[in-house]
Amino acid sequence: MKQRTHIFLLLCLSLLCLPAMAQHDIEPVSIVPDKFIAIDSIEQCEPEKQISSDSLRRRVAENPQNDEAWLDLADAYINESADSALITEALLKSISLTPDSEQQKIEEAAWYAHYFLTGTMSSLVLEQALQRLPLNVVIRSYLAAARFSNQDYDRAEQLDSINYAYILHHRSDDFVDALRGAANRVAEHVSERTIDAATCFYRALQRRKLLNAIIPNSKEAILLGTAYLQFAPYANDFYAAENEARQRAEQQTEDFTTALVDSGLTQFLFNDTIDIVDASTYFFSQWNDFDSRVQKIVEERFIYYTNKYPLMFKWFLLEGFLLQELHNYTQASHYLAKAYYLWPTGEMASQAAFNYYLDNQRGKAIEFTEKAIAHFKHDGYERFKMYQFLSNLYGDMGNYRAAIAALNKALKIEADYVNITMLTTAYYQRAIFRVYQGHGRNKKLNTQALADLRETFLHGHEIYNAHRILLWYGWLLDQPHKPLPTDSVSRLLQDSCRTWACSLEGDMITTQILARHFWGDSALARQEMDTLISEQPTYLDLGEATCFYALQGDTKKAEEILQQAIEDKWISKTAVQHHPWLKSLKTSASSSHLHKH
Repeated sequence: MKQRTHIFLLLCLSLLCLPAMAQHDIEPVSIVPDKFIAIDSIEQCEPEKQISSDSLRRRVAENPQNDEAWLDLADAYINESADSALITEALLKSISLTPDSEQQKIEEAAWYAHYFLTGTMSSLVLEQALQRLPLNVVIRSYLAAARFSNQDYDRAEQLDSINYAYILHHRSDDFVDALRGAANRVAEHVSERTIDAATCFYRALQRRKLLNAIIPNSKEAILLGTAYLQFAPYANDFYAAENEARQRAEQQTEDFTTALVDSGLTQFLFNDTIDIVDASTYFFSQWNDFDSRVQKIVEERFIYYTNKYPLMFKWFLLEGFLLQELHNYTQASHYLAKAYYLWPTGEMASQAAFNYYLDNQRGKAIEFTEKAIAHFKHDGYERFKMYQFLSNLYGDMGNYRAAIAALNKALKIEADYVNITMLTTAYYQRAIFRVYQGHGRNKKLNTQALADLRETFLHGHEIYNAHRILLWYGWLLDQPHKPLPTDSVSRLLQDSCRTWACSLEGDMITTQILARHFWGDSALARQEMDTLISEQPTYLDLGEATCFYALQGDTKKAEEILQQAIEDKWISKTAVQHHPWLKSLKTSASSSHLHKH
């Protein structure tokens, strides 16, 4: 294929498909599979020197029948982020003019339409491409995706059904993306289709089983397990005719719902290729979407297996996760601790530690966190995370000296093990813990906090909340501190942090309003915060809003917001007692709720 000037990385279509039952396969569309054309994935080529759309427009003006020039022009338009109507026109021209002997150019035009056009324009190009190559699986899948995004779910399913029927007889890695898309789409928006939900989930299951047969791996097995559970509540009605036939033949009937739940759990839990923690994490992320009948059967199965296999850690792990999902943290702790003792690893210890944290058992959480750290002695990444978690545990207890010590250990781990977000967060956490430890009045701790904030800004001001870093830095400059470094970054922060913290950038946030309280128009800041509170945007930091009203002397308003801030985890009760901006709440009679359990 001719080299193209604009080769983008293919976007990863991690479309999660929902599964179906291994028996009783349905052929949703009757076709002759051998008439289909199996195509290879469209190749990616090394880009050549880019040609401008102006020169290409001259080429097509000179020879309007040049299909390749039209395709090049579409490519140039994409490079230049031109209007989608221009891209659509060029692709349509190229498809209509391409000779039958050069089908790959049509496939390439379809690829451009799929990845760089949306809505009706994408559908328009793909419909024409499919008319030229009516037996092409990949183009049909692209068109199904376009129709689906346009909410034409029935048309999308018609196209996907045709593809599934062909792939069923011609299994190939070339069709994996098409099959994934078909399995995923049919399980979504089920109430907005002509076919019923049972048929949707059944077809999703069949497609997921086929996908698992073509490329068997742990990810596909997990998704197949989910598909069984999605279809399970419909199974008894779906197979009612089979049970009626069994009754007439005086044979035992089948509880298909239970059978499908067992099949799903088998995929999750009896597959040696699957990491049980990864599988469990995904499984319980879907828990609330499972039908209540499915949930009940799963609960019964977990209890049954913990009794049947008292030395098999995974059943105790799963029962612990289930109880955690049901917010029964105390009972969950028993099972997760047992899972650790049966399989003493860092991963098991960290799961138990987190649950003890949820159960407000800080001492046990620290114990298991330290166990995890010991297990992760050769894994710097996991060890760093556990030190951060340990720091938070000590911070929640008000033991800031120990919290800072844990972060000191984390920050000594080799940088190769740590990503920039982890590093930035650790420096910021340590800065705040230093402020809390000294209540913002200790000269030595404030100086150390300023140094940590400098590192936070230097490493991750584009990742972390830059306004928050600047707000704290500016505030600490106004507090007791030792002489500061004179390097360029430190001088820049010292000279500009207050101005930057107050600056408007994007949506108004509580951090900016707090900065205006300190270094701007305090009365105007009050109006801005009142407006922000009344609108209640999703990004509203109630902890900072509490600080603002406390600093303004409006203790009543601060108390109103504080209760919600604690419930929503914007701030902890312990932090309230040590936060230098919340001094007015510490002695307030109305703050008695801080001491309630």
